[in-house]
Amino acid sequence: MGDIRTTVEYLGELLNTPEFKDNTLDTAWLDGLIAAKSVSVEVEPQSAVINAAVYRGHKLIADNIAGFKESLDKGQLSTLALREMQGMPLELTYQDVKYSFTVTPKAPDAFDLVLSSTGQHIEVRTRRQADGSLYVSYGSETHQLFAKEEPLGLRMVLDGTTVLLPNVFDPSEMRSDVTGKLVRYLVDDGAPVEAGQPFAEAEAMKMLITIRASESGTLKHELSAGSIINQGDLLGSLELKDPSKVKKILPFEGLLAYQTPTEKEETTLQAFRASQKALELVMDGYVMEAEPQVQKLLAALSSINLVVGEVSDAMAALGNKLPADLDLALQSILSKTLAEHVATEDSKEAARLVDALRAAIADFIAGQPEGKQAELEGVVAPVQGVLDTYAPGLREHAIAAVTALLKRFMAVENTFAGMSTDQAIAAMLKSSPDDLNAVYEKALAHEQTPARVDLAISLLRSLYTFPERFGVQPLKALTPDMDVVAEISQLPGAQYKELALLSASGADSAAVSRSVVTNALLALFDDTQVGTAAMQAKPAGTVIEFRYQSQDKAQDDAQCPTSPDDLNAVYEKALAHEQTPARVDLAISLLRSLYTFPERFGVQPLKALTPDMDVVAEISQLPGAQYKELALVAAQYGQLALVPELASLSTAIPSLLSDYEPADASSPLNVLHIALNAPIGTGAGAEEALIATAQAAIESSAGVLKAKGVRLVSLMVPNPPKWPRLFSFTAANGFAEDPNRRNMYPTFYNALELDRLQNWNPVRLPAISHNSVVLLGSQGAGRGVQQRVFARGVTHSDAMDTPEAAEGALLKALDELQLAFLDKRVMPTASTHLFLHVLPPLETTPAPLIQKFKGAVARRIGTTYAYDFLGLFEKGVVKEWQAAIADGTHPAMPTNLLEAEELLLDEAGALAKGSRLVGENKVGMVGWHVTLKTPQFPEGRPLVIVANDCTVQSGSFGVAEDDFFDAVSKYARARGLPRLHIASNSGARIGLAEELKPYFKVAWNDPMDVAKGYKYLYFTEEDANRFTPGTDFHGEYITEGGEKRYKLDDIVGQKDGLGVENLRGSGMIAGETSAAYAETFTLSYVTGRSVGIGAYINRLAQRVIQMQNGPLLLTGFGALNKLLGKEVYTSQDQLGGPQIMLPNGVAHQLAIDDQDGVEKVLRWLSYVPKTASDSAFAAPAADPIDRPIGFLPTKTPYDPRHMLAGTVSADGTWLSGFFDQGSFTEYLADWGKSVVVGRARLGGVPMGVIAVETRLVEQRIPADPANPASRETVLAQAGQVWYPDSAYKTAQAIQDFNSAENLPLMVFANWRGFSGGTRDMFGEILKFGSYIVDNLRTYKHPVFAYIPPCGELRGGAWVVIDPTINEEMMEMYADADARGGILEPPGICEVKFRKPDLLKTMHRLDAKLQALSSELKIVEESPGSESEAQSLRSAIQARENTLLPLYAQISYEFADLHDRPGRMLAKGVVRDVVDWPNAREYFAWRVRRRLAQDGLVKALKGADANLAHADAVAKLADMMGGDWEDDRAVLGWFDSAKSQIDELVQQTRDAAIQKTVADLVDGLSAEAKAALLKSL
Repeated sequence: MGDIRTTVEYLGELLNTPEFKDNTLDTAWLDGLIAAKSVSVEVEPQSAVINAAVYRGHKLIADNIAGFKESLDKGQLSTLALREMQGMPLELTYQDVKYSFTVTPKAPDAFDLVLSSTGQHIEVRTRRQADGSLYVSYGSETHQLFAKEEPLGLRMVLDGTTVLLPNVFDPSEMRSDVTGKLVRYLVDDGAPVEAGQPFAEAEAMKMLITIRASESGTLKHELSAGSIINQGDLLGSLELKDPSKVKKILPFEGLLAYQTPTEKEETTLQAFRASQKALELVMDGYVMEAEPQVQKLLAALSSINLVVGEVSDAMAALGNKLPADLDLALQSILSKTLAEHVATEDSKEAARLVDALRAAIADFIAGQPEGKQAELEGVVAPVQGVLDTYAPGLREHAIAAVTALLKRFMAVENTFAGMSTDQAIAAMLKSSPDDLNAVYEKALAHEQTPARVDLAISLLRSLYTFPERFGVQPLKALTPDMDVVAEISQLPGAQYKELALLSASGADSAAVSRSVVTNALLALFDDTQVGTAAMQAKPAGTVIEFRYQSQDKAQDDAQCPTSPDDLNAVYEKALAHEQTPARVDLAISLLRSLYTFPERFGVQPLKALTPDMDVVAEISQLPGAQYKELALVAAQYGQLALVPELASLSTAIPSLLSDYEPADASSPLNVLHIALNAPIGTGAGAEEALIATAQAAIESSAGVLKAKGVRLVSLMVPNPPKWPRLFSFTAANGFAEDPNRRNMYPTFYNALELDRLQNWNPVRLPAISHNSVVLLGSQGAGRGVQQRVFARGVTHSDAMDTPEAAEGALLKALDELQLAFLDKRVMPTASTHLFLHVLPPLETTPAPLIQKFKGAVARRIGTTYAYDFLGLFEKGVVKEWQAAIADGTHPAMPTNLLEAEELLLDEAGALAKGSRLVGENKVGMVGWHVTLKTPQFPEGRPLVIVANDCTVQSGSFGVAEDDFFDAVSKYARARGLPRLHIASNSGARIGLAEELKPYFKVAWNDPMDVAKGYKYLYFTEEDANRFTPGTDFHGEYITEGGEKRYKLDDIVGQKDGLGVENLRGSGMIAGETSAAYAETFTLSYVTGRSVGIGAYINRLAQRVIQMQNGPLLLTGFGALNKLLGKEVYTSQDQLGGPQIMLPNGVAHQLAIDDQDGVEKVLRWLSYVPKTASDSAFAAPAADPIDRPIGFLPTKTPYDPRHMLAGTVSADGTWLSGFFDQGSFTEYLADWGKSVVVGRARLGGVPMGVIAVETRLVEQRIPADPANPASRETVLAQAGQVWYPDSAYKTAQAIQDFNSAENLPLMVFANWRGFSGGTRDMFGEILKFGSYIVDNLRTYKHPVFAYIPPCGELRGGAWVVIDPTINEEMMEMYADADARGGILEPPGICEVKFRKPDLLKTMHRLDAKLQALSSELKIVEESPGSESEAQSLRSAIQARENTLLPLYAQISYEFADLHDRPGRMLAKGVVRDVVDWPNAREYFAWRVRRRLAQDGLVKALKGADANLAHADAVAKLADMMGGDWEDDRAVLGWFDSAKSQIDELVQQTRDAAIQKTVADLVDGLSAEAKAALLKSL
């Protein structure tokens, strides 16, 4: 049944016809009207088009939002639908005209319609009405419309009038319905084609697909063969055989007409509210130009009109409630304020206005009867609220408005910062599963993060100008509203770095005015007395003469120190050697310190020099080059003068210097500082014009300046409201202005030793601090250019020897570097150099200060250059030692914590230790042999590191990289050294023979029509001879068209590393990594993306730590999107990010950043022996072995981690766990959650740990974005049960512990069995359970399976960890409250203690039943007593039913008695019953004893290969002769009887050799035996 429609408006027109009114109609009347179309209801076409576009645009947005929420409900976390909402295409056709629009949301109830042909914008607002209609507003028009999409098109009722916009199909267009490649056309261009006939073939997903014609006609090709096509692409056009089938649709050109509103002047209040709302929408993720709105907002916020407007608005809202007299009084004050308004005085006027209005209101209320006062206060409360808002000041109100927008920004970004978009959305769904709208709103906003960050930057910058904008003093302290600025400065991630840097560097500026020139004068010189005098300087001619110290430093050579050790060496040399240069340096230092005494001692400078200071004058007269600098320090003079304007500069200089006569002007030593009173001009060329004028004036006085020995003239020019501009003119340059010193304090150039950087051709970059200079240095050219960013600063802080001050200073320097790397001129590969000149003397040696600086550097590094990882390792080792010293396991930290020797591959392919400058490697792979002094190995432990250098061809694997990786891995494997791969790569390298690319030619099928394809590629004979045919490429010479050609069969290329050879190399390193895992400890740290072979070798190394920004990929998301023909995946994280690789068990741990990653590497290494041949070692432990265990496992579900590591109880007390406190680390936590695996220490001995989750957990299988119908699957997993994933996890962990980690294994066995349902059987539970047995059978180290309190081990779970699997290594134990058996008691009773057995037991034990049974027996023997017998039977049955539940419990108890540890021990299936509180001490001694015993057994078996393990143990037991079961005693005997045991080993070796020899001799003939004996 379809809809029954009544066109009411048409019927209305019929009823108004004269014929109907006059009743003159007949049967032909209606037919005539229809034929003549004389009755119609017209809608203006363009109005119909606009409203139809509005409806479809509204529906498009609503469908996208609903689709996104539906995807969320399925577990699809992609935000692609939100991204596609910006600029959605929309087409409609009406009256044979096609209209193309784009639709962009502008607010929850508004969007932009943009006409594609002309760019006309129509701003639309919509609201869904209760009756289902859509209320539409655009321009000054409003409409109500109902609409519905139908098979024939869009049916719309617009303001009561029905309009149909039919669907249009153009049969002349033949479009693709697949995505792939157009292989060929099957019909020639211009040839006829019939409907249904194949006309083209396309390749999609390696399949050929035939495309057929929809109509008959003449075909015109629109693409060429080989073109990449997408769904909907036009493949061909038809000139139809039947032209009547096509209707010509023309595109609309021009502007759509609608009523536009008349423009009205906007009030300040309207401007404020409109701009605030617009900026809120930008922060909510809606796209619009923000900067004009920012300026509009700031203009309104700084105007007195805003206060007046807000108050007037509040008064108007009160209407007649506001007393007329009070209204008149307030209006009078408002009018007076506006009438007396003075520009730039808004802040002061606002304060006066608020006070006046408050006073007027207070006076009026006070004049009213007491009974009305409270009522009046309530009435005027809205007005009082406005006044309260502005009472703190216009600036404070503006701060609140701006920070409110910043808080809106942070409300979203706090959710996403530090994690991928998918992870953040998943977290939101988990916390608010029923509020999908909140998730949508935050996701929409986050999708527009770049635009929102730009807005936040603009707002922050405006915030820092508020003192000047509002004409007020800087804040003494930051307001609470500005706490958000500090929050922003902590945002992690590249997308926030400029914003975070700005907020971190500019937060203090919000409280400091930059317009006070006197501050600059104070900072101009080190002597504050001079600065104070400068502020009090009189007009030109007043000169202040002062003595000051130079900031020049001694230079031992022309090179900058390149490391902290270099700095330390220079310092130690200066103090330690009694040579003249060193003593001169010391004298210079003492002189400089002398000049700081007023500040140091907090006193006024001396009016005259004391007699003791005559030596300074003597020093200034010292002759000779070696004393030159010392004499200069003692003899320099300077002048500071205030000059009113630039024009008087040339005449002022000679008069300023007229009174000064230098003792010796042969060497320019002195300085002249000039401060202009007039500010710098405005305009683009103002600065250059000022410099030119000043330079001319100073050069005109060059003679005077040289005569006075002036080497530098500095010029300071006010630049309100900003910091003054500073220019330097040096004698060395003929008093030309030096651009390198521009806007730099005159003393800084020398203090920062910038002359030492000239070899780098430095270029100034923007800096944050006025005490810092940032330069970009370059050496070399072209591809070989090397860049270095120099950040140099001066600090006056005298607390630099404290960790906080040292770190703070360095963090500011690192902020400068971060800002520098935002500059497009700085390459990502640029190195960095920090220099900090600390002016006050330090009461310390450089070494500890340098260490503090290095620590700060390490913490700030995010994405890390391969060579920089060594610094992170050193920082990590320092942190480990700090912890070890804090817990008392070590008293002090050793020196030289890290020593690294780079591994280099020579031309012959041999690997050797060596060294080279950082960045000299030409291969994208580097390696080191590192020695780390860790708390576990204070003497040092080796580590081999191989790392991708992502700065060399994106870290891709070519032949050279594969060879280097293979050599380093073999180096580690041969020595049994731990091997760490730091991965950041782009997979196997791809390439083409670039040298051949410019020369090949194409042989076309038809040179006049290339669309017909080609036959082959070739070289001309001349081009072929440029290379070596048969070597660089293969083929044959042919002649075609009179031309000799070399037809190509294949290309080899002149260079290696283009294709399959890289794959061969990838195979080589894959095999090598597999072998390395089997023979030594292998670990991968994925610091950046790792693609293809990179991902495979990470997995083949088995152990993986993944940084949150380091996806593991087989194919990038962009390539997959191209393959799928549409944008499906939006990030690499969707394919291989932590949210994929942690839950699937590929990645073991997640690192937040590279410092965290390195610390996790070191933590893992702390459990691993030095080499693969070493056994587990006992490190010092602070946790006593003999302490009892505080945490008690219960029958109710609990967190097994508490059992292992301890926890804090509800009352705040510490409940200790089984292992050493703080030693447990969990791995693979997100995979197979029903099992917990990790590593820990027991009495200092590292152990592998496997425990069982007793609580219900969930396995989540993500939805695939490539399949919109897929849903996230959540599978519940019960505690104490092995599932496929947790069984595989258990097997994997056992294998890892065994492979080169050499860890004893502690299994807390608490499984009820394996899950055997259909899904899990299909999920290969049998296979993975079998892997557990396989890996335990080959385990080479002690394994202890312990059933904990309230734990149970049953059925197949017991089978796969029974000690008989590996009797030499495995032992099983149980707590007294543990259980073990095939089935749980209820289960076994269902089979072995059924109801008949229960009834027998009842009748055997229950006296009442026995009595009833006896009575029944008697009655049954008596004739005629059937009714009584039946009564007794009923009584017996009732009694049985009553007792049945009780006896069921008794049967369970009976069965449970079979599962207790006493029976286990009696049957020999457990070695001992160990009470939980003492289990720690028991196993701590047991594992030590087993490690020592197994080491001796290994030695005995090494002496006699035929000696069985049990026999070797028996030899030791017999030799001891004591209590062999006392682990502590046996361990003590091992220590005391070393020489005896060594003798036993030797005796065993001798006996084995004798037996071997005897067996060999027995096989000889008599003659051979005689000959042998004779030879002996």
